[in-house]
Amino acid sequence: MEKFYSASVVFVDRERSRLHRRDPAMPDPDIQTLRLFLSIAELRNLTHAARRHNIAASAVTKRIQDLESHYGTTLFERQSRGVAPTYAGEELARQVRDLFSRMDRIKGTMSEFSQGARGQVRVHANASVLLEGLISSIVTFTRAHPLIRIDLHELMSWTIVRDVYEGRADVGLVSGSVEIPDDLATEFYREDQLMALVPSDHVLAPRRSVTFVELLDFDHIGIGVTSALSVQLAEQAGQLNRTIRYAYRSATYDVARALVAQRCGIAILPGSLTLSYAKLLDLRCIPLSDDWAKREMQVCYREDAVLTVAARLFITHLRANGRTE
Repeated sequence: MEKFYSASVVFVDRERSRLHRRDPAMPDPDIQTLRLFLSIAELRNLTHAARRHNIAASAVTKRIQDLESHYGTTLFERQSRGVAPTYAGEELARQVRDLFSRMDRIKGTMSEFSQGARGQVRVHANASVLLEGLISSIVTFTRAHPLIRIDLHELMSWTIVRDVYEGRADVGLVSGSVEIPDDLATEFYREDQLMALVPSDHVLAPRRSVTFVELLDFDHIGIGVTSALSVQLAEQAGQLNRTIRYAYRSATYDVARALVAQRCGIAILPGSLTLSYAKLLDLRCIPLSDDWAKREMQVCYREDAVLTVAARLFITHLRANGRTE
């Protein structure tokens, strides 16, 4: 046991001594040296690697010696029929393969730019974001990048988040009230104001603003049960120890607005889905004065995914065109 311990100490001391001989002034290895190193790791033979790269075996040996001096560790061990990478050599080979893979991706990306960016971006968005400027942003984007196709789908916010998380969408645009996993990157897009939509002869019609608690005294037209807005309104009512009295629930905003026009109840909807329809349907839009009624619209995407050039360009475009109302 004592002999083994002594031998271990000698081995560790030798490793430390060799590491201390690392030359910090030596420049980083060039691409040709790293390619040569990778060939040796794959072929496990210096002579064969020299032939592959059409250089002298002595030059190969010198480059590997310089590489080991640069990193301060042994990269190969001699064997009866060639060489074998050490643990450090295996790790360096893995890192070099990853480096070359990234370089290939850079080359492909730059090629896309030189030929004109092309591809497809799967965009999932809720209705309020669509009407609050997204459609016009898509139009200007496709004019600037005619070879990129936008595959657009209108969905509920919680469905959009799930689709982005599970890889069925590249970019999602949702209301800020929906919960987004930490795994997804998020960016502010725009703001939207919740409005009370009421008939023009409603008792609240003359008001310039209204609080949420005041609206709980009236029958409501709801949008779905699991939509981000419905969940948000239910939570706010719960904090007041109240419930929302629904006369009808609609699956679409068009039907909800029509029901309000027929005096079946009032509705709380995003301003982007009420203001342009109010005059047409003889309705009044009254902003909610509650702080939470001003909602942030967000862009979400997978932060850990390798986004295509087309998707990155689209996100950049949204970032440039987002604004606060």
